[in-house]
Amino acid sequence: MKNLDIKKYTLFLVVFLFLFTGCENKFDEINTDPNAFSEVPTHFFLAGSILSIANAENHYFDGYLYPSLWIQHTTLGSWDQPGSYFYEDGRSFLWNGLYRGPLTDLDLMVSLAEEEGNTSLQAIGTILHAYSFTLLVNAFGDLPYTESFKVDEGINQPVYDPQSDVFDAILENLRQASNLLNGMSNIDVDSTYDLIYQGDAEKWQKFANSLRFRLLIQLSDIRDVSSELSSISPMFESASDNATYTYSGSVNGNIYPPSTAIGPDGTDPGHRMAAPLINRMNTTDDPRRPIYAKVNDDGMYVGADTQDVFGNGNEFSPINSDSFTRDATIIFMDYSELLFLKAEAAQKGLTTGNEIALLRDAVIAHMQRVGVSAADTELYADNLVANGTNLDEIYTEKWVSMFGRAMQAWGDYRRTGVPSLLPNPNGIINVIPRRFTYPENEQSTNNANRTEAAQKLSNGDALDSPLIWTQN
Repeated sequence: MKNLDIKKYTLFLVVFLFLFTGCENKFDEINTDPNAFSEVPTHFFLAGSILSIANAENHYFDGYLYPSLWIQHTTLGSWDQPGSYFYEDGRSFLWNGLYRGPLTDLDLMVSLAEEEGNTSLQAIGTILHAYSFTLLVNAFGDLPYTESFKVDEGINQPVYDPQSDVFDAILENLRQASNLLNGMSNIDVDSTYDLIYQGDAEKWQKFANSLRFRLLIQLSDIRDVSSELSSISPMFESASDNATYTYSGSVNGNIYPPSTAIGPDGTDPGHRMAAPLINRMNTTDDPRRPIYAKVNDDGMYVGADTQDVFGNGNEFSPINSDSFTRDATIIFMDYSELLFLKAEAAQKGLTTGNEIALLRDAVIAHMQRVGVSAADTELYADNLVANGTNLDEIYTEKWVSMFGRAMQAWGDYRRTGVPSLLPNPNGIINVIPRRFTYPENEQSTNNANRTEAAQKLSNGDALDSPLIWTQN
């Protein structure tokens, strides 16, 4: 009888487990959405990262207002603080916009792509990751790099890496990305997710190498880069290789692209063209004037000085709002910029090449991109190089061409000191700012490492502390 009871109990237990397991399996099936992803596909991070980088670099404050005022492309008469070098580190749109968004996504995307063996997506993610960090290291100096995005390893307060180490890491990543793309014609991703090159791997490789050329030129006054400059290939060969993204111009609720840098806020009545830029263009009879600016009430192109206060009248030339529309094209890097860099390298003797021809080609490429007529373009370019050229002329023409690309123009000015710009006499510092100060939120979340990094700067965490590559 005892054995029978044991058998009956065992049979009951088997049947119970079978029924319970079956119900559990069916319960899982019932509560699983057959149309939902169990995990996000790796390539889904790509499009959003490109858009977020474009938004961060072209944000109204960090990407447009501050640098454009500081390098005197534009002025702001209705609000004197930005032009007087008052930087609101409580905003820090560049830092927060990159660290909290695309850099986190790209770090994950690169890791997943490597695990999946998708070398083309790994390379593209690496290029965009490197590009983002160039924006940050050029704006701030020392910053979290090697310990960033390691929360899963228990690192919530990453150390700040030295600027030189960050540059070395970026350059190495660009070399590796270029090597990964060798021999590829298309990336292994649906081309609709690639908002820059629509899946063209060869163009991505050219972008990686052209960006590396830019960084090496930036460092050329503090290290020997000539041998590496001469060996970089392939790079941009025409305007068709430009790294650009064109916004749709659509507005969805309160979200619109990008964060007011392109659109009405960038050209409202408080903004005017700055005197140094307009004066240069008047002197050279530059055909880009009507593209950049509008005439004042007297039918003339007149710029305002950085300390001028003005209302909504047109004593000074307004900015041409056609250059700042919601469907504008964002330039990450273009062929004309590379030609300016090549002209500089040739003039310095870092590479072979004819600096006069390269400068002429750079100006032509830029004028073609912004829509100057062929006849006006040729006339201007010929007059420009009629008596040869020098570094100051190359730098100044590049500064003119960088209108609308304030972050890059600010970087060039800090590196070269050209053109000769006078700081705002009413500024809170007596030089044009050399960097952004660290974000306010870093004081509460990572203050020990921020403080250590600030102590390495000659003037502390201040706008006038030089970076390792800045001359002004």
